[in-house]
Amino acid sequence: MKRVIALFIVFFAAQSIFAELPELLKPDGSLFEFKSALTRNAEKGKYKNKKLSNDIIRTYDALTYDLFMDWSETLRDSSSTNKFFSGANKISLVFTEENVWSIELDAVGLVINSVLEGDDSLTFQHTADGKLIVTFPHFYNVGDTARFIVNYEYQSEGNGGFYLYPKNLFAGKGPLDDSVF
Repeated sequence: MKRVIALFIVFFAAQSIFAELPELLKPDGSLFEFKSALTRNAEKGKYKNKKLSNDIIRTYDALTYDLFMDWSETLRDSSSTNKFFSGANKISLVFTEENVWSIELDAVGLVINSVLEGDDSLTFQHTADGKLIVTFPHFYNVGDTARFIVNYEYQSEGNGGFYLYPKNLFAGKGPLDDSVF
């Protein structure tokens, strides 16, 4: 009987302790970044945006990013401190608002060569603060999906966190006493 009472007390004590998150872990915006999320209101059948950090509200929710980067130029000349690569990002979005005809993406440090929706070139503007504004030839509505490709290049002046090491350079031992090259 004492064991049953002890388990009962421990159960209720644990439940009250863990019933609420500590203040440190609560998402008040200072410790967490809120990404755009799509939620469905079953009664109204409407989508609602959730706030992104810093009061940014997007008119879409990203479904997929299929990223390709061609590092062949950089890998050919690993001695150069200037790094160059080209890439393409295939993006799929679902829209969370009505009558959307342009979107804003982050593209800091990139040179945008083209934005394509199928075989059609889309109009775009790359702003000084690193935003890419893509304009569609038609409106999208709530629940519509857009698929497009952003072709870009990156050129650095210096390594900027991009380091290449010669092939088969022994760098030491790793986990489980494996060699690290």
